[in-house]
Amino acid sequence: MEASGSLVSAVESLSKAMPVSSVLMLDMLARTVDEICEGIHHPIGSIFRIPSQYLSNWGISITDENRKQIEKWSIESYQTEWEISTEATYDAIIEATRYAGFEKGNPELNDATGKMSVEILRKMAEADKTREFRLGDIGAGRGETTAALFDYMLLNNLVWLAERCRFRLVEPSFEALISANERLKTHGINEQHRIEFVPIANTTHEFLEEMQEGNFDLVYSSAVFHHMTFPSYLDTLHKGLGEDGVLVVGDWYTSLWKHPALVSEVLQKLGITDKKLALFHQLFDIKVGDMDELKKGMGSMECVTNELMVDYVVKIGHSFVKRDVNYDERLFFLEGHEAFGDRIGKMKNAGFTTELDELRDKHQGFVNMASNRNVLEPQNQAAIVFSCAKAGKKPKKNMVS
Repeated sequence: MEASGSLVSAVESLSKAMPVSSVLMLDMLARTVDEICEGIHHPIGSIFRIPSQYLSNWGISITDENRKQIEKWSIESYQTEWEISTEATYDAIIEATRYAGFEKGNPELNDATGKMSVEILRKMAEADKTREFRLGDIGAGRGETTAALFDYMLLNNLVWLAERCRFRLVEPSFEALISANERLKTHGINEQHRIEFVPIANTTHEFLEEMQEGNFDLVYSSAVFHHMTFPSYLDTLHKGLGEDGVLVVGDWYTSLWKHPALVSEVLQKLGITDKKLALFHQLFDIKVGDMDELKKGMGSMECVTNELMVDYVVKIGHSFVKRDVNYDERLFFLEGHEAFGDRIGKMKNAGFTTELDELRDKHQGFVNMASNRNVLEPQNQAAIVFSCAKAGKKPKKNMVS
C-alpha cells in the first residue's frame, strides 16, 4: 500500500512541529504512524505503548496537561490487544521465542519468579513462626505463576508454608481465572484444600487503583509489568505493601523501543515499503548512521538482547501470516519493554531498594540471600527476575518517573 498525499502532508507538518505536546497533535502523530505502518505483517499498535521515558525520542513532550491522556491511550491499547488475543496469538509467541534463539520463555520465567518468591517467604516465615501472609499475583493469567510457587513448595516440603498464605490472583479474563481456579484447586499441594486462594476479575490498573495501604506482604508478577508504560503503578504497589512487604518481578527487557531509528530495522523486516520507510525516517528525523551511533552507546549484552528481540518480533509477524491469523486479531509489536537499568531506576524513584546489602541488613526475607537477581540466560539480558522491598524516604519525581 503506497503513501497517500494526505499522509505525505501530515508527515511534513508533524516533522516541522516536533516535539508535540497538545492532545490534538499527539493524536495526529499516532494516526500518522499507524498509517505509515499499515499493511506490515505485524501491526505496530499505538505509539503510546512504549515506556514513558522514551517518548521524548519519538517527538512527544509529556506535560502536566497531557500526561493523563497519554497514559489513557496506552492503557486502552493494551486492553484492546488483550481483548483480541486468541490461542493462535499465544502459539505464535511460543514459536517466535524459540525461533529468535531465546533458550528460556515464559514458563521458565514463571518458575524463576515462583522460586524467588518462596525462598523469601520461607525466611520471613521462619523468623515469625505464627505469621500468616497475604500474597498477590498481579496479571495472574491461568494461574501459571502461582502454580510455580505451589510446585516449588511441594518439591521442597513446604506445604506448611503454603497453608500460612492467602493468595489473591488478579486477572481481567474470567475464562483465564476459571482455568487458574481449576489448576490450583487440583494441585498436589492442595490435597487437603487448606490453601486459600481467591481469583479477582479486574484489570491490573483498576485493581491497583483500589489497593489499600498495607494490603499485601508479598506481591509477585511475571511478564506483566512491561505493559505498564508509566511508573505510577509502582507508587500504588509501594503503598499496597506492608512495611516489610516484598515485590518480586519477572519480566522481559530490551531497549529496542528507545528510539525510532532502532525500530526502522524491524519495519524493514516486516515488509514496509521503501516509500513508507522514508516517511517514517522523515517524521522522526532519522539520518543515515543514527542506528550505528545509538548502538555505540550500548553494552554488548544490550545489543545482543535487542537483536534477539528483533528476530522475535519479526517471527511473530511471519507466524501470523503463515497461520492466516486475521489482521485485526494480531498482536501489536510496539511494547513497554525497557532496559533493565531503566526499570531499576524506576523502582528506586518509587521508594524501593534493590540493593542486596541493604536488603540483607533490613529485611528478614533476604538474610543470607546470595543474589536478589536471576538473569535467566547469561548471554543476554532479556529475561530477568529480581526482588526488592521498601526503602526509606522516596526521592522527588520528574514528569516521566
